[in-house]
This record gives sequence, structure tokens and C-alpha cells, in this order.
Amino acid sequence: MRHNSIRLLTTCFLFALWVFQVVPLSAQGIKFSVLTIEEGLSQNTLWSQWRDRKGFLWFGTQDGLNRYDGHTV
Repeated sequence: MRHNSIRLLTTCFLFALWVFQVVPLSAQGIKFSVLTIEEGLSQNTLWSQWRDRKGFLWFGTQDGLNRYDGHTV
């Protein structure tokens, strides 16, 4: 049970960091969108996210690893 609580707190913390990074950018006119299973994500619940040197966004879900190139998953 403790492991799940820590995982939930970590997920909430990462989400908060993401929000605080995106909000100032959206105020500057930069567009962003939400990725869901309808856009090709393997699952709507994210365990982790990462941006690599080439600009790809990587999302870890319970169903696997997803790479987003800015257009498709």
C-alpha cells in the first residue's frame, strides 16, 4: 500500500511540474494539446514522461512505452 501512495504522490508532483512549465508557455501563444488513447497513446494513465535530445516525447504507461514526435504516437 505504501508503494502505491508514493507512486501517486510522484505522479501528482510530476503533473504539477508539467503544468507550471506549460502555463507560462501557453501565455506566450505556444499551442499544446492533450494526448489520449484516441490519438494513439497506449493508455491514458502515464507513469513517466521524458523528452530526448532529438525532441521526441516518451511516455511510459502500464501498457508500454510510447514515442510522440509532435504529430503522431
